Amino acid sequence: MNQSQLRERGIAAIDWTQLAPHAKVGMTRKELIDLYLQIEPGTKEKTAISGAAQVWRFMNAKAHHVVGLLLYGVL
Repeated sequence: MNQSQLRERGIAAIDWTQLAPHAKVGMTRKELIDLYLQIEPGTKEKTAISGAAQVWRFMNAKAHHVVGLLLYGVL
């Protein structure tokens, strides 16, 4: 599914194929940071914190316009 197809269906998506099989809605930021560091071991801690925070906010969005959560690779 491409970006325009997702938009037409009202689905919010984030493209992070390495994380997709492991990330679950409801995970804590700390869990996502640790997961990020496991998947990308050479990553600097602040980079992992920033990346995990973005994914956490996306996964835990409460907006009613977000019809579904899709991490590419899970569809």
